[in-house]
Amino acid sequence: MGRRNRGEKYWAGYLFADGSFEYNLKQGRNPQVRLTSIDKEHIRKFINFAGATTSIYQVNNSSNSVVWTTKFTDKKLFNFCDNHGIVSKIQVSPYLYNSRHFWRGVIDGDGYIGTKNDKRDNGRPRGRICLTNNSPIILIQFKNFASPVLDNCSLLKQNNCYSIGTSSYKTEDLVEKLYKKSKIHLNRKKIIANKIVTL
Repeated sequence: MGRRNRGEKYWAGYLFADGSFEYNLKQGRNPQVRLTSIDKEHIRKFINFAGATTSIYQVNNSSNSVVWTTKFTDKKLFNFCDNHGIVSKIQVSPYLYNSRHFWRGVIDGDGYIGTKNDKRDNGRPRGRICLTNNSPIILIQFKNFASPVLDNCSLLKQNNCYSIGTSSYKTEDLVEKLYKKSKIHLNRKKIIANKIVTL
């Protein structure tokens, strides 16, 4: 698989998690793609991937943390996202849900990875992974991708969101599958992934 294909799958996942889309069907599609994140340098990577000439702006956030955003018009990128289910943010096509690059993007945006020391095993760190989203369907797709690690995990509803995850030694296999030899990732999550398993 070429670098461009890996990149488009990864950024599709990140946009599914932290992106939004603006377009007007009555006036003909002139779609804007927006990405918002606390990770300014990651947004810069996205701009470089898309070949866009746009700026990054700081936006207000109720949690008082610094949040950055960028948006630009890109019909090709919008159509790719629309064709594969990213714009609707409910479920995605087989082209994406079978891809570790897509799920790494989703985890980097809406997921949690970490470690938890197991007192029963001399403090050996166990991996922990969790994904939260408004769409239960996308989490079922993630569960199918992450089989058998998530085979025994159920979806949990929390207010208007759903989540699925596990804390076990099996998580190492899933983290390795997602992050091993990854060329594009959120740096702070790759550091955590390295603590869970040697990549």
